[in-house]
Amino acid sequence: MVIGRARRVNVKLPRLAVFLAGRGALESERPREGRTSFRQGMTMKYLMGIDGGGTKTICILATWEGEVCSVGRGGPSNHQKDGIYGARSSLRKAIREALSEAQLSGVEVAGLCAGLAGVDRPKDARIMRRVLAEILPETQLVVENDALVALVGATGRRPGAIVIAGTGSIALGVNAEGRRARAGGWGHILGDEGSGYDIARQGLMACLCDYDGRAKATRIRDKVVRELYLDSIDEVIPLLYQGRLNHTQIAALLPLVLEAAEEEDEVALGLLDQASRHLARAAQAVVERLNCQDLEFPVATAGGVFLHSERLRHYFQQHLVQSLPKAQVVQPAHPPEQGALLVARAAVEGEPLFGS
Repeated sequence: MVIGRARRVNVKLPRLAVFLAGRGALESERPREGRTSFRQGMTMKYLMGIDGGGTKTICILATWEGEVCSVGRGGPSNHQKDGIYGARSSLRKAIREALSEAQLSGVEVAGLCAGLAGVDRPKDARIMRRVLAEILPETQLVVENDALVALVGATGRRPGAIVIAGTGSIALGVNAEGRRARAGGWGHILGDEGSGYDIARQGLMACLCDYDGRAKATRIRDKVVRELYLDSIDEVIPLLYQGRLNHTQIAALLPLVLEAAEEEDEVALGLLDQASRHLARAAQAVVERLNCQDLEFPVATAGGVFLHSERLRHYFQQHLVQSLPKAQVVQPAHPPEQGALLVARAAVEGEPLFGS
């Protein structure tokens, strides 16, 4: 898609030049033999990377050399939960905002990769590729699960695994041969153990058990009552079963559990420990399926649950090392949207994403 001429915008994000080079420093801008130049005539070619989840969508626009020009944001873009029209609206908003912020003209978006929650099967990818084609009809499009772009961002196309715990949860890994394995990511009805939604839901259950006298008292109960302007915790029931408190809004109660845990609430601490066990087990399953359990294999963590709870990160590392002594828990090198840029560039260049 060609959109006018570019005016460089100062965006406070890290440069991607070395990162986009993938496996070494960026080579000369002079095109290799047999390759198309990306600076032909007066038109420059740009890349777009999108990270779309159950809460928000982030789109970044970058030069071929890796300099981020602008950022666009939208709402949730999981078509399984928000519907195709809802996902399309969020993606269109994020893309248009990124283009508008950069004030582009005469610039071609050569490749776009969208890492989207809910893209679990080839049919899902085909559906969302058609949605994106309506927005950028002349752009080379790649649609992947959001865990894949997070993994690429975390490891820079190198072997490793990532465990994501945000609104939902999933673990994904790739070995030196480029073989992938995943665990979890089955949604809030049948899965998402250890996610923000799961922890918050368990917190609400603990509140009701406290109310009934079936379990220990917890500070989570009073916090939820205040947060939702209730007179009593049992008033949460009509909110839940009449649909006035959806899964995203339930997940948004996670900070109350984390706050109680910081106050040494025994119930809240138990919920974080339980969640970390689920997440560590997912990581273990991925690493073992890749036959990398005897290697010093990097396992990155990402998502709001890990980001906002140092205690859960500590629990997770403890449980993972117990089952995989050689595992190395690491922080992602780059965020998912920058991983999506790397996927987009590999697609335009016709290179394999992983392996030789």
